[in-house]
Amino acid sequence: MPLFSVIVPVYKVEKYLKRCVDSILMQKNADFEVILVDDGSPDNCGNMCDEYASIDKRVTVIHQENRGLSGARNSGIRKAVGQYVIFIDSDDYWNNENGLSELSKTINENESLDIICFGVNIVSEKGELVKTRKPTILTDDFCDKYEVLKKMIYRNEYISTSYVKAIKRELITDNSLYFIDRIYSEDIEWSARLMVLCKSIGINETAFYDRMIRTEGAITASIGRKNVLDILNQIETGINFAEENAENKEFLDLYYEYWAYQYAMLLGFCRRTMKDNDFPDIRQRMKKLSWLLEYDHVNKVKMVKMIYQVFGMDISMFLLEKYYKIK
Repeated sequence: MPLFSVIVPVYKVEKYLKRCVDSILMQKNADFEVILVDDGSPDNCGNMCDEYASIDKRVTVIHQENRGLSGARNSGIRKAVGQYVIFIDSDDYWNNENGLSELSKTINENESLDIICFGVNIVSEKGELVKTRKPTILTDDFCDKYEVLKKMIYRNEYISTSYVKAIKRELITDNSLYFIDRIYSEDIEWSARLMVLCKSIGINETAFYDRMIRTEGAITASIGRKNVLDILNQIETGINFAEENAENKEFLDLYYEYWAYQYAMLLGFCRRTMKDNDFPDIRQRMKKLSWLLEYDHVNKVKMVKMIYQVFGMDISMFLLEKYYKIK
């Protein structure tokens, strides 16, 4: 059983796939398998995946009809045999040949860890660094889930994306922590369930993941009705899940802090649905959730809370929409 199973969903990334897979296979002093999930890609990606499998025994390929990112990840999870699962999107790459060995050291320091969080660099298509996000918690905090989460969430360091975490495979399979098919921003709700159900979290400050932002335009420019509804549904579902499974009131407050940040971000995109018939319902649901802004240790939530208290919901939506466009 390898220490790591690296799962790579593959769809229409012929231009980037080699860079991604090579950055995994170059990892030194690490025990891992690579699972390439060809999600019905119409280009040459499927053949490229098979070629990698033919020359490197660490590589396994799954070919399937298109099921989307969530479906591809779920297929990879079911095929994985490693102790820990790591995801990487196939247009991204790892920038450090010692990334997995660094994670191995963290695991060796505490073999009971369910999750190890690490950092990410946001880079342009030309490889230029835009910003870095990484957790900054001392190893002394590893054994106390509450203290680790409190520091991470208050600093906005518990990133909701799946690709900045190594997760114990049994935590996923024993709790059916699979991704929901065919929704946008599926990582938000998945990372919340992961956070609630894990028993321990560790930190590695290495930012060896490079997340590429393509030049075709910011993803926020394409956010529409389905994006808003999917995230809103995830917030409501995630709150219910937290309330049913939280260890105690202190933990529940931390989970509310996580959802408060997602709510504050979503508030700035709700006006994208104003021309839709269900906008009044979306607005009403958002209003009912405004209590989340009381959980405001994160600066962005604190800012949104102040705007909301002064201007109310509708003007807050307008102002935040303009603010997020500028940002």
